[in-house]
Amino acid sequence: NNISATKKVGANGTFTFNADTSQEGDYEFRLIFSKKGYENRIFTYKGTRTLTQEQRLSRIKDAATSPEYAKLKKNIDRYDGDMLTYEGTLISSEEKAGEWVMTLALKKTGESYSNFLILSSDSAPGYPLQSTLKVYGVLVGTNTLMNEDKQEMEVPKLQVRLLEGPGL
Repeated sequence: NNISATKKVGANGTFTFNADTSQEGDYEFRLIFSKKGYENRIFTYKGTRTLTQEQRLSRIKDAATSPEYAKLKKNIDRYDGDMLTYEGTLISSEEKAGEWVMTLALKKTGESYSNFLILSSDSAPGYPLQSTLKVYGVLVGTNTLMNEDKQEMEVPKLQVRLLEGPGL
């Protein structure tokens, strides 16, 4: 996978090397044996790392951070592409052009909501409106949302990786 290392065979005729295969995907290993005065011998090996669903979920949760909402909005570019997690109330959900777009309010005061996130997903949330959800998602910039005064506001947008519902 485009990483090279050179090793010398020890006096006992052996050598070792380590390859990072922690990420899910395909790997190719190519061993090239060379000795001055001889032709190189090349051996190619292929392998695949497949994670279980439990391992995938664990990695998502372990990678997630949860910056304060005001800090997130102020430094949106700093968090772009990061795995984030927040808990809030699902206040809207609709399918648009083959994608599910949801609004999650992180704060509720009386009957008013604030601190919004836009969530996008390939599948329906599977939870009714007003459910308390914990979302894990990758920040993909911002989206425009109309506030109660019919004014546009920019809010963070997450591409959903995992939604956890009632009984968190």
